[in-house]
Amino acid sequence: MKQPSSRFWLLAMVFMASLGCGRDDGPFRQRVKPPQPIEMPSYAAPMPQAEAVSDVPEASKILHFRTLLQSGRQKVQDKAYEEGRALLESALTVRPGDPRLLLEIGWAAFLAGDLDRAEEATGRALRGIADPDNKGVALYSLGRFAEKRGEITRAMELYQSSLASRPNINVEQRLAVLGPRPKNGANQSPSVSMLGPMAGPSSSLTAVCTTLIARHAEEGEQVGCEEKVAIGLEIGEPVLKRALLLPVWLGYSGSGLESAIEVMHYLVIETNAGFFHSHTFAWHLYNPGAFGILEELRATLVRQQVLPEGSSEIVVRGLHQRHDPDVTLLEEERVESEKALVCGVLGAKPLCIVDIPLRYSYSRTVMTVEGVEEVPASEHTIGLPIRTSYHFDLRFDGQGNYTLHALAPTKGKAAVRDRARAGTFPLRVPMAH
Repeated sequence: MKQPSSRFWLLAMVFMASLGCGRDDGPFRQRVKPPQPIEMPSYAAPMPQAEAVSDVPEASKILHFRTLLQSGRQKVQDKAYEEGRALLESALTVRPGDPRLLLEIGWAAFLAGDLDRAEEATGRALRGIADPDNKGVALYSLGRFAEKRGEITRAMELYQSSLASRPNINVEQRLAVLGPRPKNGANQSPSVSMLGPMAGPSSSLTAVCTTLIARHAEEGEQVGCEEKVAIGLEIGEPVLKRALLLPVWLGYSGSGLESAIEVMHYLVIETNAGFFHSHTFAWHLYNPGAFGILEELRATLVRQQVLPEGSSEIVVRGLHQRHDPDVTLLEEERVESEKALVCGVLGAKPLCIVDIPLRYSYSRTVMTVEGVEEVPASEHTIGLPIRTSYHFDLRFDGQGNYTLHALAPTKGKAAVRDRARAGTFPLRVPMAH
């Protein structure tokens, strides 16, 4: 069996590298003069090295993965849920941490009656999903699991979050059965950050790492936390000393950040009371080092006044780029998303106030791999090629409001339904935990 063309994989790597070139978005623009932004170095997640072409899986490995996945799906469709789940779990050993596969495993586990595995697999899938449609599917699945446990309020919130990502009649019907929608769901406000109040205080950054490593200890063979490469912003105020994006990594073979398959970036703020960290990560990267899946994060932190109280907040801006071939359907996805977080110390505890989507572009197209038979057109995703995008400029007025101005016309259904939209919005402080 022939190996996949090295030219194909090289082009995939070149594509990802080129996404970050030729752009100069400049600093944030404000209506009032803020403190001068301090641009910090970008952090790029570990990427497969160009010389590691021999590590790219052979066509036979791709075919083995496809066989396991297709057989598992057929077993689930035939209601042989345990057999189907076992085949899908076997496919996961070929592509550990794959978000789409974890999503299918979660649903198969649910059908087989294993709610614990269903929630664990789907939760892990959710953190690695880039496109709104699959995110909506994951949130719907979690809603079904919560409903099965009798957690009706949580199920309704998850269904509502699912609809915000992917309008769907089935989700609407589940909500209608359970009762009226929550009036104050998190997704009704475009200005509330999902990170919210932070956990802490911890005595040191090392103590934060210990906590986060323990949280992910069962998810990979190797788990680590990299203090030395955290992106940092020194502030030096009596209350707010500094802010960092701290990478926590998971590895399934080897050890260290350079060979990690998953990297999660947590926000950490140091105050005079100690170190506080976000309850969940701000960005997630999935780089298995094979199958042409590549992700990269470019992030900066700046100090800026966004609230009228006179204090300065931290604006974290991150551009996430992803290239993901779907070897089952021989299709490939390219995603570029950018968001801004605004966090600071309000009262006695740090928290994140706003989480603003700024840019999103998504495409799904047909691909070819040498040595792998083409998929019949009838089996491809309907509507190919699929493309959707939006791009907003962000401005703060220093009085507790922000404005989004469209830099280009939105395209596609995901862009039209996304919560980010042109206009001026008030910043709203989330409730404390």
